[in-house]
Amino acid sequence: MLLKNLAKCEVALGGDREETVPQSGVSPAEFLILQEIHGAGSVFNLEFTPAAEDLPVNLERERLLEKYPARTDKPSPVAIVFPDKFAQLPSSFKECEILDEQLKPLSRVKVPQASAGQEPTNTKSAERKTKQTASRSKRTAAGEKKAAEDTDKAASTATKAGEGANVLS
Repeated sequence: MLLKNLAKCEVALGGDREETVPQSGVSPAEFLILQEIHGAGSVFNLEFTPAAEDLPVNLERERLLEKYPARTDKPSPVAIVFPDKFAQLPSSFKECEILDEQLKPLSRVKVPQASAGQEPTNTKSAERKTKQTASRSKRTAAGEKKAAEDTDKAASTATKAGEGANVLS
């Protein structure tokens, strides 16, 4: 099996979001190992990227064992997360339980701006803004018309009241 996607992410060291380290080229198996080391939810702002080259999953286990070796007091995190050395490593992030809050928020993703004379990148957003502006203009025009009508009524009432006063005198 081959790894097709990797991820860029941030890792909160020991789960502390004040101390983070950016990581790139993180495989699905490494994602699980980083969570084991630093705590659940410590890997966040996940952004999936295609792998530059296809990497066989069996070579991924060797890479991870070199990167996360066993210590004298602790076994390798690879052995903790994948205790059976013959077990299949995940080849896709779909196989990992990823929480929505671990994904990179879309609001932080930079959207390329349209150059002068080009169509805006997000035409739905532009259409929505145009409709909102038109709606605001209609409300403003309707409000001005209503104010003018009220002023005319007030003037007409004042004139009638003045005419009545003249008749009585």
